[in-house]
Amino acid sequence: MLFRQLVLSAAIVLVISGCSDRPSGSAPTTPDVDNDSGSSTTSDSGTSTGTPVPPSTQPGSGGNITPPILPTNRSTLTISGPVAGSQETDTYAFKVCSGQVCEQWQSTVAEGRFEYTFQLSQWPLDQIVTVEGSKLVSASANSARAFSNASVDAQSASYFHTELDTLTNILKMDSNDDGYIDQAELPTISLDPVTIAFNTVAKHLLKSELSHYGNLPYAEKSEAVRRYLSDNSKSTLVELSDSQKQDIRNHVSSQSGRFYGTYALELTAEQWAAINGPLSTPQEQRVIELNTAQLRTLFIRDSNRPTTNNQFNLSVAQTYAVHGKLIYNQRLVIELAVLYQMLSKQSDIKLTIGGEQKTALNEQIALLNPDQQQATQFAGSYSIEIESDTLDMLGVFDRTNGEKARLSFSAEQMRNAYQAYQQGVEDNGYADYVFTIKPMQWSRAGLSLEQIGTKILAKAKTTPSYTLWQHYEKEILPTNEKPIIYNELENSISAQLQKSYRYQWRVNELVMANYNHPLKSSILAIAPERQLKISGRFPKELEQVSLSIILGSRRISDYDSSRYPRRHQPVNLITNNGQRQHRLDLSGESSFITTIALRDIDNFYSRCAPGTLDKNAYEYTEYTADEMQDTLTIHLRDEKTGVELRSVLGSFCEIAKLDTLQGNSNNILEYDEFERLNVGYVSTARAAMLLKSIVSRTGSLAYALPQTNEQIIEKYSQMPRKQVELLAAFLALQAKGKLFSSLVDLSERADLYDDLLALLNIDLSKYRVSDNNAYPSAETLLNRIASTSAIGQVLIENIDVNISHITQAMTALLAESEADQYYFPSGVRPGGWVTVYPVNGLDASCQSLVDENQLLGLRIEGRGEDSLGHWVTIGWDSQPGASSYTLAWGEESFSQVAYAPNVLPTEKQRATITGLDLDKQYYLRVQSNVGSASAQMTYSPRRIHIADSRITKGLAGDDSTRGRDNSFACDPLTGKAENNSEDGLLGARYVKLDQQGKPLARQDLSYNTQPFACVLNAHSGLVWEIKYRRKEDDPYSVYDSDNQFLIKPVEDATIFSGTCTEHGTDKVSTDPNQCTVSNQIDWYNQEKRCGLSNWRLPTLQESVSILNFGNLRTFGRNLPANVDSQYFPHLQTMWLAEKSLDSTHNLVLNAVNFGTYYKSAGLSNSLVLVSDGFYIKQ
Repeated sequence: MLFRQLVLSAAIVLVISGCSDRPSGSAPTTPDVDNDSGSSTTSDSGTSTGTPVPPSTQPGSGGNITPPILPTNRSTLTISGPVAGSQETDTYAFKVCSGQVCEQWQSTVAEGRFEYTFQLSQWPLDQIVTVEGSKLVSASANSARAFSNASVDAQSASYFHTELDTLTNILKMDSNDDGYIDQAELPTISLDPVTIAFNTVAKHLLKSELSHYGNLPYAEKSEAVRRYLSDNSKSTLVELSDSQKQDIRNHVSSQSGRFYGTYALELTAEQWAAINGPLSTPQEQRVIELNTAQLRTLFIRDSNRPTTNNQFNLSVAQTYAVHGKLIYNQRLVIELAVLYQMLSKQSDIKLTIGGEQKTALNEQIALLNPDQQQATQFAGSYSIEIESDTLDMLGVFDRTNGEKARLSFSAEQMRNAYQAYQQGVEDNGYADYVFTIKPMQWSRAGLSLEQIGTKILAKAKTTPSYTLWQHYEKEILPTNEKPIIYNELENSISAQLQKSYRYQWRVNELVMANYNHPLKSSILAIAPERQLKISGRFPKELEQVSLSIILGSRRISDYDSSRYPRRHQPVNLITNNGQRQHRLDLSGESSFITTIALRDIDNFYSRCAPGTLDKNAYEYTEYTADEMQDTLTIHLRDEKTGVELRSVLGSFCEIAKLDTLQGNSNNILEYDEFERLNVGYVSTARAAMLLKSIVSRTGSLAYALPQTNEQIIEKYSQMPRKQVELLAAFLALQAKGKLFSSLVDLSERADLYDDLLALLNIDLSKYRVSDNNAYPSAETLLNRIASTSAIGQVLIENIDVNISHITQAMTALLAESEADQYYFPSGVRPGGWVTVYPVNGLDASCQSLVDENQLLGLRIEGRGEDSLGHWVTIGWDSQPGASSYTLAWGEESFSQVAYAPNVLPTEKQRATITGLDLDKQYYLRVQSNVGSASAQMTYSPRRIHIADSRITKGLAGDDSTRGRDNSFACDPLTGKAENNSEDGLLGARYVKLDQQGKPLARQDLSYNTQPFACVLNAHSGLVWEIKYRRKEDDPYSVYDSDNQFLIKPVEDATIFSGTCTEHGTDKVSTDPNQCTVSNQIDWYNQEKRCGLSNWRLPTLQESVSILNFGNLRTFGRNLPANVDSQYFPHLQTMWLAEKSLDSTHNLVLNAVNFGTYYKSAGLSNSLVLVSDGFYIKQ
């Protein structure tokens, strides 16, 4: 801020005058800030009007200063508001008053605002505060000294005046408690025409129709006026039928698309009833004359705001035509504000003329300047026909006879424009003509805006058939003075029509103002405030809680053309003492009572219909972003535990009626009447899942709509209980902070709610916040929870615990939260669906089929062919207490190892059988020296493993109903159901291997908890490398997932588009001859990655075997790969072994969209290598 903040002190004698909106130089009187309120003019110190002094020493006070009692512990308060129409070089004189204590100063308004700081102990707190100001002319600005000679001129065209409230009440509006009040917290602080117009109408009503409110406190009587205006505005909306819209389009089209004149709109019976039209009015008289501005708005299609083509609000004149009297409504304030704009200082208009119009001017110039490169002669006038776009710049419409309007410029105007044009051509090679047009500046006739408005309102009440600007001409404008019009249009459009057009245009401009319009906040402030008192509760284990309520179903895009307000903002909450706050401190509490305060903009409370504004429009149309219909969500945060809770309340206009509809009608909506006021772990889980459900199928929140209460109830009822409980338990565990004697902190992101959303694969920092809008399965959620570092640490610290134990313990915590008991009625136990299984134990399906000491985990760990024939490597799980194992096999089935024709003793957990015949089938068992033999396994070298698709739903009898994926039968080789997902998704069987190729002791830990180097496919014997997702500070390695490789470098190429890490170094290379697939294979074989030295490119058939076709996500951005992410966490695309016919391209697989395509061998791509598995020499 470039203007000075004024800080008052008891030690400084100030020049203070009585507040008055009289013209400067008139006799000082008692301030008439609110002469009708009857409020006292006694200052805080008890001193009456006159020269101000510091707080006085009253008789009997012992000479001590007696400061006023402040409503807060704050000693200062700064107010700041915009000054409409100001320029950054302007200097204004300002005056601020509280009762009769005033101060005046001057300041530049470089940021378009004024600012003033009250020293609260020096000001009366119970008097109405007023602010007024006017622009100083250059001479006055240079001669005036700040805080002394600056004088506000009430007759100036720039004069503004506004009333606020008492300082006591203004302090209560400081919702963020920063000691700074601006128009966001106190809209009437703005020095603008809309605020002044509202004040004018309010004073008029409080002397007439609303006189019975006149003695109320300032805030209450102002709110009474807003409610009155709002009630009278409910019946001003006309929604057009399809035939009416078509008739209007036909009418304007018949005028060659030009806008002029009026249109007689015949209303239907329903429309007439909607505007409360008198029933006695004959049908043929139920007609509204649409003015030109309304026709233009209804005709021009606006893809950003399509509802503007479907409806309009009655003007003051149209309301009179219906009711035969002046109706005091919000439109009256807008139209009076426009009149004030016309009476205020306005800037010149820079009118650009180009194209054919410029050519026409050049032809006229050439008539006086033949054969001259530059014109020197200008005389007469210069006239051109103009199109609608030029009229738009002037803010007027076309001629009423259908002919094009013409602009006429004087010789002087043409000379000036021509000279600037020539300079532009010289400087830039091209230029258009730019003319300076004087605006329509109307005279105040020596009166203030409020004086003018008061006279006009008084006359409009007795003679409502005239528009406000016509009343101005008849009652205010001196007979010898004419309003300034566009002289350039006078020969084409009459003065009266120009004034009518300009007034219509500016009214429509305010009616259609978007949220970037400088007067939008003041327009919104005309709306009344509605309040709802709510009572809720939250888990008592949260001890340092703060609560806020956020408004908004979606964040507003930067590309929304400002048609929507800022959202995801905290709303005002009113405490019991009337203080407004954005955040409530509930430390030490487990319940809350507060009042939500929101504005009923456009009277949507009575027309409550959250969702789209056009129910027949497509999905992405306008939505109800007003404060009554947009979504309210409770946000609760516990500073001690970091727990963040949510509860989606819904739309104000719906929930505010629930106390009457389904409660006890005590004017408080309580948690036993409305279950979503139980702000707990379940409500937060549901809020997160609701968010997931309303993103688009491509994962965008850009078109999320407010949900009705019925929609929320319906969606909540359809949410799968397992997922709700898992997400809720995640939060409850964070609140508990401990599990199985291990400390737990689940926070990994900016806040815990982001961690919760991550479990649903939602990231609000991205444009596409998720991959789709489908709920993840309970198994997927469990895997993601297990992948968190905190849960991984619990698993590491408790070797006898697996994720089933953790799930049971987590969900059991929900029973301790009273705020969540509504979700668990009698007989429903949190986590009752959880099946606990022991670590490395048997599934329930295998309890009667597998011996307790039977060897488990028999699997293929490699296969191939050598000089002796075909070979296969068999692996198995270690058995406690065992020191040796015997692998037995034969061509016939056998029940005991001793009966097998071939045996191979070993102390290892894998062994290789060689010399196998391609066409024979073999039977195998393994037995340790301490247990019983494994179940029998069959193997044939010719057999090729065809993986299941992971598709489990389809037509009856198709492949989705067959195979391991859909089989709950026991697999005796593993001791688990065939479709158990503990060792791979559904029918898959995977084993995690370390860098040496040994199976990890804990196969249930996530990659984040315990990284692994490779994955063995136990069905096929293939071993897949696992890439490492390098973090920012990690050294580079050949295992990094972002390395890129070529099949074959382009000849003579020295760089390529990717990079790779050089083997054995921490250096990144762009050398295509280094970053080849063959080099990477050589490096892996040299390193014996996972104990193997037979790495190669996978084939298409091999790569398809690890894909998951059961959860197709092929459309969208930032999608995960369709693989089992618990075993292949960083896989996206890979080179394949298949080559094109000319060997110049290799096949590439995209695991995200299942696409395969040939890619030039000279281009780079990600690489995932595969091995045929282990070969153990005996």
